[in-house]
Amino acid sequence: RVILTPHPGQDSSARQKISDLWRATGARVVEMEAEQHDGIFAATSHLPHVLAYSFVGLLARLDTQGEIFPNAGGGFRDFTRIASSSPDMWHDIVHANSVSVTRLLEQQIGELNDILGLMKSGRWDEIKKLFERARAARERFLAQIE
Repeated sequence: RVILTPHPGQDSSARQKISDLWRATGARVVEMEAEQHDGIFAATSHLPHVLAYSFVGLLARLDTQGEIFPNAGGGFRDFTRIASSSPDMWHDIVHANSVSVTRLLEQQIGELNDILGLMKSGRWDEIKKLFERARAARERFLAQIE
């Protein structure tokens, strides 16, 4: 899958040549506006990297970090794998797409605050329903791409 984000002044014959070149390699070419691209990748790649870096950084500052990392299981490795990515590269990506990433990060913080409120008030049934809805959404999304 290759995403092209042509601009209004784009030479149409050059755009077609690039598209044909990618298709000749077996790629599926998709065109979209740059803003749409930035929003999609902020959600599916850029924000997850910010969250993974932040989470690992938090754990590394805990007094119990010496016990946390050696005892971490597969879920921890899955969730934090992307925190092993190049900090220089991800700094530049997040900086370049800061508008979209910031908007989503604010929404994510709101979601986490909602969960925190549910936990503090002992509303465990609502938390379970939230988890169930998220799991079902992920299963639907996976079915769409497989």
